[in-house]
Amino acid sequence: MYITYCQNKSKSEHIVSEYMDTYFEDLRQRLGQRLQITELLLKPVQRILKYQLLLKDLLKHSKKAGLESVDLERAVKVMCIVPKRCNDMMNIGRLQGFDGKIAAQGRLLLQDTFMVSDPEGVLLGRMKERRVFLFEQLVIFSKPLDQQAGLGLPGFLYKNSIKVSCLGLEESVEGDPCKFILTSRSPGGALESFVLHSSHLGVREVWTLQIQQILGSQRNCLSGKLCAEQNVKLVCRGLCLNLEKCRAEDISSCRLAVSVCSGLTACSSSLYLPGTLQQLLRV
Repeated sequence: MYITYCQNKSKSEHIVSEYMDTYFEDLRQRLGQRLQITELLLKPVQRILKYQLLLKDLLKHSKKAGLESVDLERAVKVMCIVPKRCNDMMNIGRLQGFDGKIAAQGRLLLQDTFMVSDPEGVLLGRMKERRVFLFEQLVIFSKPLDQQAGLGLPGFLYKNSIKVSCLGLEESVEGDPCKFILTSRSPGGALESFVLHSSHLGVREVWTLQIQQILGSQRNCLSGKLCAEQNVKLVCRGLCLNLEKCRAEDISSCRLAVSVCSGLTACSSSLYLPGTLQQLLRV
């Protein structure tokens, strides 16, 4: 519930910005409410951290009293995750100009502010402040926008992105331990490089470690896929050699078996089938 609320907070702020001095101000005065609507909308977000503190106190005193605390321990773990998820959702909700579907990019793994070079130059003087979001499927670079008066956190304008399937990492940049490079290779082979300068060494280490894990998982997945494809090819080639020896009256059975084989490889049957068998199946 709180995560959904935070995800939609940018929408509520947009509505408030249009009607704060008219409808919402009239409503506040009629109700005798001291707080502004923007302050009231912030209350649920502030309450999230209070729940965490309350549960931690309950857990501490329950353990001192020797009471069963398994459920409280689970609740504390959940409430340690929820604030981060809420913060993630609020920032994602403020991202403007991205044409794709955020939900299709998988979980948001990391987000932070860096000084980032554009792909055309890596000089420090050409670096610009960027909010970078690392999703399971995509890295998004965005420009922080100026905060609007009377509203909450500022938004972000989409500037660039790298598909994780095209992502590369250079962990060290000569002369600066807080820098690392993300590369993007296009289908045509062109390589773009983004130099990221973190605020301190710890941020760089967290990001490079997470990206290393992603790239390692990609390599393992690709290796397993290639191995499986090789096994299927061997099976199909063996099947084809046997089918070449079949009699004319068994052609229908041959066609069925080759159809199954072609479906397994998800490729054209001509890629794996001997010429004699291809002629046999065209009869």
